[in-house]
Amino acid sequence: MNIQWTSWAGKYFSNLNINQKCGPPEWMKNLYESQHMGVWPTDKGGIVLLNNDGLIELLIEDEHLNSITPTIITQPEGIAKYGVCESVPFEQWFEFVLPNENEVVSYLEIDVNAKGEDILSKMGLSATTPMVIKDPNGTYFYFCGNFGGNPVQMWTAKIAGGKWVNRFLYQFNAKNRTIFFHNYYAPLINTILNDYYALKNES
Repeated sequence: MNIQWTSWAGKYFSNLNINQKCGPPEWMKNLYESQHMGVWPTDKGGIVLLNNDGLIELLIEDEHLNSITPTIITQPEGIAKYGVCESVPFEQWFEFVLPNENEVVSYLEIDVNAKGEDILSKMGLSATTPMVIKDPNGTYFYFCGNFGGNPVQMWTAKIAGGKWVNRFLYQFNAKNRTIFFHNYYAPLINTILNDYYALKNES
């Protein structure tokens, strides 16, 4: 697939405090402070942006972001084709890429304010970047993020109808990554695999 990488990647953290269980590693804090001569925030969430060359930037809650969690957006034709939700939160690592002639199934959207948009612009990036890309022939797909980091092992998975019970429970916790799994990843993968096997059986 002819995809152009920008060398930038990002990761959402609900809390940037390195001492928190789900906080970023200490080396990110040290790298940021050495490059920006600034103080690493400890009481807010945000998005860490890293470059392959070792550069680091921050989009901080309230300061640069209107909404802290990145969101995967799918257009109506993609919703109809893959059975995914129009909008789902995404908390894992993602890449900034350019799709070139490939088809974009879904985008990742970062809800930045004017200050956040200015930071991204200086980096040569946009607040919207492809998340799932399909080649023109529909043969290959590229996921521009870590779709595997989703906790789906729940006690309800062991009972009859557990899938539907899980969906009922997830609606009360919008930040649970399992929402992404059941409302986006699972139907997307199922459709891709079903199409593959249907095409294989025809040949």
